[in-house]
Amino acid sequence: MLKTATILPLTGIIGAEIQGIALNDLVRDNDHATAKALCNLLTEKKVLVLRDQHPDHETHIGIGKLLGTLAPPQPMYPKVDGYEDIIIVRNDDNNPPENEVWHADMSYLSMPVFASVLHGVHIPPAGGDTLRVKWQPGTVVIWDNWATQHFACSDHYPSFREMQRVTVGAPF
Repeated sequence: MLKTATILPLTGIIGAEIQGIALNDLVRDNDHATAKALCNLLTEKKVLVLRDQHPDHETHIGIGKLLGTLAPPQPMYPKVDGYEDIIIVRNDDNNPPENEVWHADMSYLSMPVFASVLHGVHIPPAGGDTLRVKWQPGTVVIWDNWATQHFACSDHYPSFREMQRVTVGAPF
């Protein structure tokens, strides 16, 4: 559960930064009670930020699976080799940002996805913030796609940025 966690508001209206939860431990221990508490907090706060997580690919997918059923892989997005459930969002000189609009992920589906779990893999020294979050390497942000939209600023471009996303189709 979240008894040992510190929950700090991101704004007066939306979002919370959670300190004292290690997502690697959550997945390793298959901790459904804490995952349910996180899911409940997500539906209340809409955006959850967990810093200094640095999940490996199995942990990243495991976080999504603890929150619900994963969305089917979408063929239009590049994936991490060997991990069809992890979408790569990469910007550099040859791949400019394309989502500099308010949006919810995969809202084109007949049943829009519940949540996205975004891991900041490579973060430029300045810019590139999204979801009212100042990104740092290892930051994981989970947001409720049913209740929020987000805006990915491209003020980091042409600096290299890579994010990796696991998408949860429906909660448990």
